[in-house]
Amino acid sequence: MFRLTQWSLKNGIALFILCLLVLGGGLFTATQISKEIMPDTSYPALWIQISVPGQSAEENEKTITRPLEEKIMAANEAQKVVSTTSSHMVSVQVEYPYGTDLDKVNSKLEAIVNSLKIPEHAERQILSNDNAMNTIYYFALTSKNPDQLQQKLNNTIIPELKKINGIANVDVQGEKKAKWLIEVNQDKAKAKGISLQTIKETLNAKNTDMTVGAVESDGKTIPVDIKGDLRSINDLKELTITSNAATGAGQPGQPSAVSPKVKLSDIATIKQTSEDTEISRFNQEPAFVISVTKEKSGNTVELTKAVQKVIDKYKSEANYQVYPIFSFGNEIETSISKLVKEGLFGALFTVVVIALFLRSFRATIISIISLPVSILLTITVLDQVGYTLNVMTLGGLAVAVGRIVDDSIVVIENIYRWLQERGNQFSRKEIAFQATKEVMSAVASSTFVTCVVFLPLALIEGYAGELFRPFALAVAFSILTSLLVAIMLIPVLGKAFLTKVKHKETEGKLASGYEKLLRLALKRRGWVIALAILLLIGSVSLVPMLGFSLMPSGSSSALMVGMVLPATTELKKTDEVAKKVENYLKNKKEIEYSSAEVGQSVDMMSMQKKENEARFMVRLKKGYTADQMMSSMKREITNLVKAEVPQAEVSVDEYSMGAENQGNNINIELYGDDLLALEKASKQVEDLLKQNDQLKNVKNEMNEVRTKWSISLNQKGKDLNLDPNQLMGFMNDQLQPVEIVDYKLNQDKINLTIAYDKKMTSKEKLLDLKIPTSSGEKPLKEVANLVEEKTPIDIKREDGHTLANVTAQVKGNDVYAVSQKVQKDVAALKLPEGVSLKTTGGSEEINKEFAKMGIAMLTAIGLVFLLLSITFQGLLTPLVILTSILFVPIGSFGSLLLAKQPLSLSALIGILMLIGIVVTNAVVLLDRVENNRRKGMDVDEAIVEAGKVRLRPILMTAVATVFALIPLALSSDTESLSAILISKGLAITVIGGLTTSTLLTLVIVPSFYRAVDRFRRNKERFEEEIDQIGSEKTA
Repeated sequence: MFRLTQWSLKNGIALFILCLLVLGGGLFTATQISKEIMPDTSYPALWIQISVPGQSAEENEKTITRPLEEKIMAANEAQKVVSTTSSHMVSVQVEYPYGTDLDKVNSKLEAIVNSLKIPEHAERQILSNDNAMNTIYYFALTSKNPDQLQQKLNNTIIPELKKINGIANVDVQGEKKAKWLIEVNQDKAKAKGISLQTIKETLNAKNTDMTVGAVESDGKTIPVDIKGDLRSINDLKELTITSNAATGAGQPGQPSAVSPKVKLSDIATIKQTSEDTEISRFNQEPAFVISVTKEKSGNTVELTKAVQKVIDKYKSEANYQVYPIFSFGNEIETSISKLVKEGLFGALFTVVVIALFLRSFRATIISIISLPVSILLTITVLDQVGYTLNVMTLGGLAVAVGRIVDDSIVVIENIYRWLQERGNQFSRKEIAFQATKEVMSAVASSTFVTCVVFLPLALIEGYAGELFRPFALAVAFSILTSLLVAIMLIPVLGKAFLTKVKHKETEGKLASGYEKLLRLALKRRGWVIALAILLLIGSVSLVPMLGFSLMPSGSSSALMVGMVLPATTELKKTDEVAKKVENYLKNKKEIEYSSAEVGQSVDMMSMQKKENEARFMVRLKKGYTADQMMSSMKREITNLVKAEVPQAEVSVDEYSMGAENQGNNINIELYGDDLLALEKASKQVEDLLKQNDQLKNVKNEMNEVRTKWSISLNQKGKDLNLDPNQLMGFMNDQLQPVEIVDYKLNQDKINLTIAYDKKMTSKEKLLDLKIPTSSGEKPLKEVANLVEEKTPIDIKREDGHTLANVTAQVKGNDVYAVSQKVQKDVAALKLPEGVSLKTTGGSEEINKEFAKMGIAMLTAIGLVFLLLSITFQGLLTPLVILTSILFVPIGSFGSLLLAKQPLSLSALIGILMLIGIVVTNAVVLLDRVENNRRKGMDVDEAIVEAGKVRLRPILMTAVATVFALIPLALSSDTESLSAILISKGLAITVIGGLTTSTLLTLVIVPSFYRAVDRFRRNKERFEEEIDQIGSEKTA
């Protein structure tokens, strides 16, 4: 590698130009690279959605869900299959292992779906998580003229937003959808023998626009079209309906003397109405709530700005107000700016440390040149390999700031020392080369050691691997580029600018004091080693006091309030109760603003509209967190809602789009075939979890069971020749309005609803319905039986088993202990017969991910040992160097305990990083010792001389790294939790571990080296004797 240094010293101008190109290219890439909040850790998944109106949840489960699940699982490619079945929708989520080609499995899923026997009118689609769940902007628009704003949205704003490259979808809540109601007089229609279905079929027949063929005329092919003859609402009114006289429009027993034709206006009234399927408000004002979803490859920050630009463009023209509810782009910029600020403070502290040690302005500036060059070059590399600038990649760069300058510090310090000691003997160019060459082996070895430490982390599979791989690569890339800067650019700058260095004759007080301590440690090495072992045992004993967590927990400044009323509740009643909740939220001084969506499922993952549900997004004022507010708000809102509807359920959960609480969930999965038993069991578990004050966000995902009336023919009905299909057709006509979507009138498309004027309001009226039979009309109660049953609104299944899921999040940091207690408490419950349970998340997830990290650490140590054995051409010195790793837990665990941080994945990453850093210090020290030994020095003098010479660079690199991490360790800004939670635990771990391990490395590693030297000498003596014996035999 010294040839790179030689080339650089000969081609300084070319090297400067190359550096300028790197800086320019890096700055350009930094402005263009896609920015996200976190790496994508979601499993590759596909969602199958089949809309089947008119069928019950149980019927859909039997005819669609189960056959679909069986075929998917038979293909043996899916990792998990989760389904939700309702009365009108079947939704199946299919998860695959990381690395799966979704395009390939998508085509297979399409073939499976197409092979099912699904009703022809059913709508089906397959979505991938390439664009699912990537909502980037959530905002509200209000106006004094909502009708005008809705028209502007539909005609201009929404189409323009959808045209933005990278936007996948724009969804608008709160629209009033205009429709035409054909209200049929039930008595007149019955007298004429006309059903709702007959009207629909007639309307569709009159609305046919199609090409029926072509005519050859004068050598030309002229297509012939048939056009529907309805052009206006008046045409609709004049539409002639023909009844089926033979069967009474399909109703058995209907008299045949009915008039065969009748105008629609004679039996029905046609009027325009508007329906509210959902209602949206912002701070109690009617609003349109808009969510914008991006494609996976889209740049969130740039797309958010593009969306905002379109919204601002029409703001004055349409006279509306814009209220951001949640902006992912703003969140990303806040988090990134937070990390950049902490990184800049860290860099500043590093500069101060280097200046204090070197006491040379020029040497300080030269050593920190590696920072901008390495960071910008790393950003360019990350962009080229397809990574985004996110919390993890930026976090990697932030924690690597101290390590990036280490190689440059060692090189410039050695050049500086050579100039002090030999400045009069050699030229500056020769000194720059020889000083760099002298430390090149140690610098390169230490850099490669740090990089190989992160290699196993990049190869870990699962959540930990997907989360920390970008972090590992960012650190590795930045350190590798810093090595190139140290051996190429730093010597050139040192030669050019270190022109006036005073000759040094005496050593400083620090070096002389360290020499005395080191000589004492070498004489009392047995006691020193015993002390190190005792410290290690003491540090390990701290582990049970730390607590275990997959990730450090935090609390955001946003809440999601959910309200679920009984399933039969109409939208109007839900809205009345929602307004009371909004009024409560408005009067809370801690709340900055709130939005309400009435008629929308409280489940953010669901696309279903539910008239009995409402959800409220709440943003707290600065200084307040969700953890502070959740308990009291849930109690007060629950009391408020239950005073109106005693059967209502209220949830108040923390809302966050980041990853601060990922992995701290506890999931209780209940399985069984009896839905009522599952409902009872899930309620038992929910009540148990709510009693635990260490848990928050307790959710019971077992949906409400409601009453249904099941009607079947009795013997009399069968004797009258009725069959189930006739009964179903009659009941469907009586109870189910008919919808016609996008009906074409001239150039307009309208929505039509055909319904009877009489509403069915009771069981008695239902049973009194007159059904035509072969013996005349008979009351329904005479020909059929009605049984009251319980049926689920939704049926959830996982991997072929019916599922009820109860989830919660741990409040504190000791997730392991809390989840262990939850498992014990849940196991003690007496669940209904036939219900089994499984606990996931929590301690199970911690065990799994910690095991992977343990394997990664052992692999890293093995790779480090391999690299060191190659570098030092033996085993004893590498083994001595590895003993420095034993000092890491002493400071790491102690600092975590003092900072009240758990042992989490981020802390383990810090320990992994320390393996590389600490070994680097030992390498720099013992490399000098080995060089001294080869020059013939006595072992003690070789150790002492190396210690004195390497003391300053070791302390400089360690202190620079520690000070660079202090801003991250002190971060506590709740505005960018995602940015600081991961890096904070890591920074605290590295600061504590590096501080103690550096001090112990300077004393204890030399003692270990001196202790094993006896074995080395015995080995050398033995080899000499073998060689002598061999020589004598030869002679």
